Amino acid sequence: MDLGQYLSIVRKFWVVILLSTCIGLLAGVYVTSTAEVAYRGSVTFFVRTSTGSTANNQFAADQFAQRRVNSYVALLTTDRLANMILKNTNVKLSAKQVSGMISATGDINTVLLTATVTTDSKQMAEVLTSALATQFVELVNSVENEGGEGAVVNLEVVSGPNVTKVRHSRAPILALTGLLGLAVGVVTALILELRDTSIQRESELYELKASPVLGRIPSFLGTDQRSLVMRTSPSSHAAEAIRELRTNLQFMSVERPLKVIAVTSSLPGEGKSTLAANLAIAMAASQNRVLLIEADFRRPSMADFFDTRGLMGLSDVLASQSSLETSVVFVGIEGLMVLPCGRRPPNPSELLGSEKMREVLVDCSAMVDLIIIDTPPLIAVTDGAIVAGVSDGVLLVVEHGRTTRHQVESSVRALEAVRARLIGSVLNKTPEKSRSGYEVYENPPATGADKTREPLREPNK
Repeated sequence: MDLGQYLSIVRKFWVVILLSTCIGLLAGVYVTSTAEVAYRGSVTFFVRTSTGSTANNQFAADQFAQRRVNSYVALLTTDRLANMILKNTNVKLSAKQVSGMISATGDINTVLLTATVTTDSKQMAEVLTSALATQFVELVNSVENEGGEGAVVNLEVVSGPNVTKVRHSRAPILALTGLLGLAVGVVTALILELRDTSIQRESELYELKASPVLGRIPSFLGTDQRSLVMRTSPSSHAAEAIRELRTNLQFMSVERPLKVIAVTSSLPGEGKSTLAANLAIAMAASQNRVLLIEADFRRPSMADFFDTRGLMGLSDVLASQSSLETSVVFVGIEGLMVLPCGRRPPNPSELLGSEKMREVLVDCSAMVDLIIIDTPPLIAVTDGAIVAGVSDGVLLVVEHGRTTRHQVESSVRALEAVRARLIGSVLNKTPEKSRSGYEVYENPPATGADKTREPLREPNK
């Protein structure tokens, strides 16, 4: 993954990352508020050695004392000192426990040695620190000066014993728990991304042989006439993306003409019908005579866009209950006609796979320049693959962040099984990014190619 993909994951799962970080901070607050109070007793020793009267002797003694301080740091945590303290205080602890409470530091380039006793009891800290101040002097005296003619090393208590309450600093703990929470959130986001097999990028469609990607359509609200952004919002980002799709389809038909285009998807609800309706309007706006056929008998939706509810349509033509000429509806958009689904038949697959369906498409091709067919999803039923097999090309609609890789693979296999020509795919409902340059101009005047008239319902012929 590159940096852009990581940033995309952060944007996608920012809630998870933020929640995990907040939990880490709350954990830090809890730890600091419930932590046991600690007490620290300290005592500082001055290490003095016997010296001569000359300056050289005094310098040598000072160097000797500084070296001894480093040894005394380790000596303070020995079991021998712990046993001497226990014998002097009668504290009910083991030598290991006492030595674990003691720590020591030697000031650099000095002959000062500071011993510290840390415990959760103030009284215990006072007792142990007082005992340490006396017993450590005796221990050093017995170790350094035993058997000598005079004292070589002397320890003097210059500070303490003092006992203070240890106040825990919240900042380091909160910083640590917050960073841990952030790390857990980022790792969780990466795991969720790896487990998420939904289509997020165009490159995934290329890998699945659903290429080329002919367009990226941003999300726009509505499931009725408001979704016809080519009419209601012709200067919007979505409308411009549909025009780009129209241009790409026109280039695709240069070498091999596309007279009949089937628009399908893997699952219901991916926006194929909305895209088919807007694409038909865009194609009609470029001086084409376009016929939009609704072949989704199971879940028809064109009536929500063009007010064709209850009219005769494709099913009636296929069942010889109505003629093609009287079933085609003019919807008030120059160059666009709609053939609704008609009455819902009990046998949609048989009707769509019949020879009559082929004849209807031939007759329609003689009437218009381009036919766009809204077909059922490929995975849900076989109707979509049947219609795809009799079209010149199939446009596969893939919903960003919902359709999975496996579902796209199944759709491609279904199209290959009927030898349908997959001309490309459309990544639908993509997150809308920053506005492009064309959107700087608000409400630009409509060009002659993109003008649409007010709805004028013409009577059925």
